[in-house]
Amino acid sequence: MLTGKKKLIVVSLFLAAVLTLTGCQSDAQSGALIGGLAGAGIGQLAGRDTEGTLIGAAVGTGAGYIIGNERDKKKAEARRQDEISDLRAQMNTVTVHITNSN
Repeated sequence: MLTGKKKLIVVSLFLAAVLTLTGCQSDAQSGALIGGLAGAGIGQLAGRDTEGTLIGAAVGTGAGYIIGNERDKKKAEARRQDEISDLRAQMNTVTVHITNSN
């Protein structure tokens, strides 16, 4: 069971993570942050020492960044495909201006 001081630390870390996530501009950044936090937690649970926490944080950050970066690439490709589709639609549109002399 968590004591009062430990509860405060857990809540503070959670709030810091939430506030930090709102500042991330890409999935790669968000993934790195989430992966680092999760890895640090898992490393601490597994090793019960600082070394395990740091190793877990490093591995989690790297894995989170890679996963988030791939999501960013997929989103960018989808945006490019949408732009190409829009451009093709514009190219297939013909506008005819007819003047009336009356």
